[in-house]
Parts: sequence; C-alpha cells; structure tokens
Amino acid sequence: MSRIDWSKYLSYFSQINTRQLPVSEERRKQIENLLAELVEIPESDCSDTIGTAYGFGNDTEVVVHLHITLGSGAIANPAADFTGPLAFRIMREGRGNDTIEFLRQRVETGYPLNGPQHIHFQRSLGVIQRDGYNLVIQEWIPGETLEWLRLNHWNAHPLSGESAQEILRQILLGVVIPAWTVATVTSGVLWDIRDANFVLSGYEATSGQIRVAFVDTWHLRHLTRPVPTREGQIKQGLRRLQRRMERILLNQGQWEMRPTRFRQRFEQAFEASELTQHLRLLADQEPPCVKSVEKVCRDFLDELREQGLFRNGTIATKEDNQ
Repeated sequence: MSRIDWSKYLSYFSQINTRQLPVSEERRKQIENLLAELVEIPESDCSDTIGTAYGFGNDTEVVVHLHITLGSGAIANPAADFTGPLAFRIMREGRGNDTIEFLRQRVETGYPLNGPQHIHFQRSLGVIQRDGYNLVIQEWIPGETLEWLRLNHWNAHPLSGESAQEILRQILLGVVIPAWTVATVTSGVLWDIRDANFVLSGYEATSGQIRVAFVDTWHLRHLTRPVPTREGQIKQGLRRLQRRMERILLNQGQWEMRPTRFRQRFEQAFEASELTQHLRLLADQEPPCVKSVEKVCRDFLDELREQGLFRNGTIATKEDNQ
C-alpha cells in the first residue's frame, strides 16, 4: 500500500504545460520512506496515509500535503507553534541548495515576508537535509494555482466580476506592493509574477472568502541580494503583472468574442492609472511611498469597474449550453 497519494501529482503533468517530468517509481518510494521516518510512522505500519503529493516549481520534485499530525521527533519543533495545515517541499540534494539556504534564512529571521501578518505569502517553517534530499516544512495553502484554474476550471465556470476584482486587489495590495516595498535601493525586485506562482483558496465557495497567496517563495531571494542593475527585473515584473491582470479579467468569459475591444479598454485604463510609474517608486525611494501607491491601485480597480471590465450577474457556462 502506498503511503502517499500520488494521483494528483501524476495528473499534474498532463494538465499543465511544464518541462518537468514526474519522478520515477523508485524515487517516489524513497520519498515515502523518508517522510514516514520523519513523521515517525513505523515501516511495518501501512495503515496511515502520510499525505497527498503535488507537482510544483523548479528544482522541486514533490510537494506533499500532510494528512497526519506530527510527532515529537525531528520535524515537530520547527513547526510546533504553527497550528495550520502543513506540507513538505522536497528537492533532491544538489539541485535545491540555494533554495534551502535562502529559505533557512527566511525561517530564522522572518525576512522577507515570513510571518502570520503576511497572509498573502506562504510561510516557511523549518528546513531539514537528510538522505540526499532537501526538505522545507511549510504552510499548506489549500486551493489551486491560477494557472490550473485558467486551464481547467474557469474555461467552464467563468469568474464573477466580484471575484475577479478581489483577486486583482489581493495580487496588487497583498503581494506586489509589500514585495516591492521591502526591496532595498540596491537589491532586485519580485519579477516572476506568473500564474503558476499564485494559489487561490476559496474559489469554489459561492459566498466564501477567497485568498490569494504567493507560494514559490524562493523568488523572494531577489529582495535580499544586491544586483548591478535591476531595470530588466522591473520591466519583466511590470510586464508579467499586466499580463496576469489581463488574464484574470478574461477569465470572466464575457470577452471571448471581442478580445480586441477588451484589450483596448484595459490598456487605456492601465496607462491612464500610471500604475507602473508608481510601482517603480516603491523600489527607488527611501522610505517607499506605500500609501500613495495603494491609492493608485484602488483608483485603478475603480476605473476598471467604471469601464465595465468587471462583469455583472452570471453568464451561461459551457456545461449549461450542452
């Protein structure tokens, strides 16, 4: 009997465009035995399922959401003060060494953006190196990535205007502004703003509260390291941010037949907001002008609403039309 449910992990590679390949059956068995040892389940006891495996991220072989309560052994202490669900991020030794050192620093210092007050960033809670593997104990954030939702859910169940607006608000005010605020005048910025790096919780609830969280926290390393020039990172980050927002709005479904008109209205609102100029100031000014940039973001969302880019009511889904 398998100690880890691998079904979601294996299906990931058919649902998402990725250059990664699933780990071999032999390596999956190694990971099962390693986690069983760490969570103190005897090898003879196959009755407990340790957790569910997911595919995710560069240099990351497996993320395992734990289904069991940790014991008092090697991994209990790093996560002892955390009461939420836990996961292991598992990488082969030698491929994730830089990641491990950065995340170890993040655990020990709380910097950058690692604590209960930073609810839009996945928390790193502990680091273990054992048997040829680097492991990070981290907060488990339930939900799906924006990439998975775009490809497998919103195409059949379009986003409501209210949800689209809330997702954009959390990306801007909860992730981008805090991340660019903590950058120093000599460091890089958070530029890898991709759908695959955000998990959305609560998307299935009709009246529940949704939460957007940035989960590939390895990319926060750019905020701690000096760079000769960061203009390329700034341009890349702003381009990707604009593309994320555009895609979120398109996931409402109402613009499928007239994307040109949508893009014209979106780009006009984006340019008029001067959002890119204000975001640049966060990284270049000391102290950063956070309040003014937050106001610009809110005004931009208001303008999108006035332009009719957040849909009202419901539209027929593909399933309804069958």
